[in-house]
Amino acid sequence: MTGLLRGTGDFFRGVRILLSTRRLWPYVWIPVLINTVVYALVVGAGVYFFGDLMQLLLPVGDAWYVSVLRFFGWIVFSVVIVFGIYLTFFVVATIIASPFNEMLSAKYEELKTGRKVAEGLGVMAAVWQEVKRLVLYLVALGALVLVTSVLSVIPVLNLVVPVLWALFTGFVSALEFLSYTFDRRGMSLRAKFSYMRRTLGRCQGFGLAVAGAMMIPVLNLAVIPCAVVGATHLYLETGLEVDPHKGQP
Repeated sequence: MTGLLRGTGDFFRGVRILLSTRRLWPYVWIPVLINTVVYALVVGAGVYFFGDLMQLLLPVGDAWYVSVLRFFGWIVFSVVIVFGIYLTFFVVATIIASPFNEMLSAKYEELKTGRKVAEGLGVMAAVWQEVKRLVLYLVALGALVLVTSVLSVIPVLNLVVPVLWALFTGFVSALEFLSYTFDRRGMSLRAKFSYMRRTLGRCQGFGLAVAGAMMIPVLNLAVIPCAVVGATHLYLETGLEVDPHKGQP
């Protein structure tokens, strides 16, 4: 529980740092503009197609058990669709803004440590790293969709579906924003997972805070740069360095 609370605090620390540190502001304006455009497109599409998706997913019929399934199904699929909108916005916005997020993370690390940070990955390399993470997320997402699709038609067990989606979203959010710091250190996927396993509670708390903030209309446009700073702060505060290739401390 302490780890979850500290991770949540890391996100809000990122908000405070970004608001109070003017030297970071030049790295924020373009990502916020990008997020505004992407958010308008994704949310607009989600609202437009919401009714059609619910009609497609929910069972039809007059029997009492169909009504029960429709009731629980509406709750489950509403949560799934909302998380789907979040993940779409999250993925598209971070791919487009990834070079700026990398520069923001590096600049904050310089200010925090007082040490010159090695030059980042560059525009194309940062975008390529983002695309590779997207592929990983899609594979994990496919597995989760398969599992939750089965659970969603089983009474009682279908109540677990929103929890699984929340945990998945929190983990992905933490991995995404920590990856800017990870990639500057040349960490392999194994090393990244090793770090997150050792700080799982804190990472999950951070990721859930980011995911929750991303659900707030309008304010979520500024969440990504705050999360970039918060994740960099989290990594530097833990002081846990791992072998970039083997994942060992």
